[in-house]
Amino acid sequence: MSIKDVLLSLKILSKNNGLSEPYIVGGLPRDKFLNMSRKVEDVDLTTGDESIHKLAEAAVNEFKVEPTKFPDGHYQLIIEGVKYDFSSNFNSKDASYFLEKAGIKNPTPMQLELFSRDFTCNTLIIPMSLRKISDPTGLGIDDIKRKMLRTPLPSRITLRDDPKRIIRAVYLAVKLGFEIEPDIINWAKENHELISREVSAGFAKKKLGNAADKDINKTIRLLDQMDLWKVVAVPMVLLGAKFGVK
Repeated sequence: MSIKDVLLSLKILSKNNGLSEPYIVGGLPRDKFLNMSRKVEDVDLTTGDESIHKLAEAAVNEFKVEPTKFPDGHYQLIIEGVKYDFSSNFNSKDASYFLEKAGIKNPTPMQLELFSRDFTCNTLIIPMSLRKISDPTGLGIDDIKRKMLRTPLPSRITLRDDPKRIIRAVYLAVKLGFEIEPDIINWAKENHELISREVSAGFAKKKLGNAADKDINKTIRLLDQMDLWKVVAVPMVLLGAKFGVK
């Protein structure tokens, strides 16, 4: 069964169960907009509301696979070797307030979900037909064109919601060839204690190691800018390149 077949089946499942329409979000539409060719190994899905969980449960029965449920509430199903992640539908507690201040009255569930995501480049969505990329926040495409990593809500909110996002910022900036907006860098420099407490050694080493494999010099530069060397666990390859540690 191809990825397109799975996506079509999920769309039909959603319709037959009276659920909200599912969309692909995150890395796949972002990379498609960037014309980055890669083997598709994971697909992130959202409906923008709680029905995404019901869709995951229906998919378990449809495809006869064992689901994995993660601490943040999202489900992952592996179908024909491809990971399908069903969004946790996380909504920042401050999303409505900031959207209303920005002139978005009565934001839709999808807007709340997308503005609560980590970075604007990951807020693009595409229908299950894979035909047309949409930018519901109005921020994603412009920031991708500028090659700028930026948070959908103010950095102090987005990064407070999940401090691990600061490590992901380094990883994505290196992977995509982007720069990180100053607000994110300043937040990192001012919140070392929170970052140290919330970011696990395993997560930091894995993501920073992947970044180093892509561009070690840029990874070092970003860690310098945020002054993170003593804040998070850094893989030996980076410590060696920076300090001559063996």
